[in-house]
Amino acid sequence: MLTPFNMAQLECANYINERCIYTDKGNCHLSKKKRCDYFERSVMNIPIQPQAERHPRYTEYLKAREDYLVSHRISDEKIIPNRLCPNCQGPLPPRKQLCKKCRKIKRKETYRNSRG
Repeated sequence: MLTPFNMAQLECANYINERCIYTDKGNCHLSKKKRCDYFERSVMNIPIQPQAERHPRYTEYLKAREDYLVSHRISDEKIIPNRLCPNCQGPLPPRKQLCKKCRKIKRKETYRNSRG
């Protein structure tokens, strides 16, 4: 069974050579069953990203994510999600309301409507 700490060991960019470079002392917060905001922002979003179900450990990641949320009494809304395009659910660039493809479609639609 994959635990949140094991998930961090596999996927966290800050966990290098059995040490966490995000903390001052190098001890991962998850090893002490504490919350880690970096883990919540980056690693926790892996199972809910588009096309994540293709990942070979998808169900294990979902279970580890759920265990983390339950153990720390966190609701899903408090986790900072990666932003998704409201039209196509694709990744959304920073400071944009729509992805590039949807912006192009919207721009053409607006132009057509303005022409009458």
